[in-house]
Amino acid sequence: MRTSRRMLGQARAPMAACLFLSGLITLLMLATPYVIVVLFQTVLPQGNLEVLAVLGLLAAGACVTRVVLETSQNVILLRTGLWLRHVLGEQIVATSLQSEISVAAPYADQVALEGLSNALIGSAVSTALRALWSIAFVAALYAIDTVFGLIGTGVALALVLVVVRAPRTVPTRDGTMAQDWLQQAAQSPIWFNRQSASVWERLNRDTIAATLKAATTRTNLNSQCAALAAVSHLVLLCAGAHLMIANAIDAGHVLAASFLLFYLTTALSDFADALPELHAASAGYQHVFAKVSDIPAAAKLGSGPLELINVTVVYPGRTVAALSNASVAIEPGRCLVVTGERGSGKSTLLAALAGAVEPVTGAALIGGQPLGILQRTSSCPPVGYMPAAAGLIDGTVDQNVSRFSALARMPVAAAALRAGVHDILAALPAGYETRVGLNGCLLSKQEQAAVSLARALHSEPVALILDQPEKDLEDVCIARLSETLRGMKRDGVAVVLSTTHPGLAMLADHTIVMSNGQIRDADSAHWQAA
Repeated sequence: MRTSRRMLGQARAPMAACLFLSGLITLLMLATPYVIVVLFQTVLPQGNLEVLAVLGLLAAGACVTRVVLETSQNVILLRTGLWLRHVLGEQIVATSLQSEISVAAPYADQVALEGLSNALIGSAVSTALRALWSIAFVAALYAIDTVFGLIGTGVALALVLVVVRAPRTVPTRDGTMAQDWLQQAAQSPIWFNRQSASVWERLNRDTIAATLKAATTRTNLNSQCAALAAVSHLVLLCAGAHLMIANAIDAGHVLAASFLLFYLTTALSDFADALPELHAASAGYQHVFAKVSDIPAAAKLGSGPLELINVTVVYPGRTVAALSNASVAIEPGRCLVVTGERGSGKSTLLAALAGAVEPVTGAALIGGQPLGILQRTSSCPPVGYMPAAAGLIDGTVDQNVSRFSALARMPVAAAALRAGVHDILAALPAGYETRVGLNGCLLSKQEQAAVSLARALHSEPVALILDQPEKDLEDVCIARLSETLRGMKRDGVAVVLSTTHPGLAMLADHTIVMSNGQIRDADSAHWQAA
């Protein structure tokens, strides 16, 4: 069974190969200073053209080999990053679908994985590998002269100190918030006006401020690295001139040391520039590494009621529970009608029964199995749900009704016929191939409700939750739906309705009243939740 930790372990082998290749690339970079030293010590004094030709061929071969090795390293990192993004991303989604975790968790996991894979696909990781081997340039400087080695050590320590003291920043997604808001507002003309444009202005101002802060930090870091590099080169040339005057070294050694110092400062400066991406990669690795659980076995639906057991729901950003310690059970073939004033918790109760909201305490079960897992993992979700807001995704009517499954058109049309909305959907400009737009913005309210109702009846669910189905539909559609629901009850389907329509209310076997997020038995006036 694959786990996130095991798959990350599989990625370590190509990373080790890239570290080895980076070491070879560093050795080949040392060929240029070596050629310079030999050129000044042997070729120029003797005027030996044969040795010059051999050195030229060796240098050219080293350059070609270096290009080949760098290309191989980049390809390995690219393939590793893309492999992790696909395989580990698939693992994250599969684990999330079959686990009782927040629906926001997969998004956070994917963002973490994106930070890790982007560092591999881009230049951040290869830059870090080169920085690890920069010790070789310091060793080569010591080999030429101790003074040069001390200069290299000093500048390396100074650059490391600058990097360590630099603010820890990571790339963020805030840069697209203003654009995302503008796109959504443009698709809903009622929001696209001067007053609401102030929201875009505030978001854009925040984006610019965040971008300016990050850019200033990176610019200051790059400036400090460039200043240290320039000063270190000046010190090295002055020291080299002093040693040449003392006849300790020749010009070839000074030129070779200058190349080595350039390699050293460039490697460390590039590392400093890649710090934000490396920070994001580190955070992503730690986040993904913690995902150690295997993909759990899919739950199997047994026979039994649809029930809530002591369920409490608190929406994000709220302190008051929308649903408090609620318990209710609906047996197969029975119909429960939920009533109550606006804001009493009816929609939250129905959403909990549909597995569409996550309780902070308690459990939602169907047939004795966790409802949320079954809803996510089943190719045919056991509970059909029509929320008060249609909740459509940009795509076709067919895709929204079938939940983007690859099934044939016939089940989609059959669901629409059972729901009594086939005529509405068939009359659309492209029929079932009509695009609905973001949040259904290309459809009327009636058409959105028709799609949502057909989706709830798709795949023959064992329980059906409908939140005010009559709100945007005509009486003829409600009459057809009423007959369908009677037939579904006879077939053993549990039905839960929030409705004020007399025809639908007559289907009730049980009725409860909601008040202040609590369930009240209307018949016995007994509070089930304190």
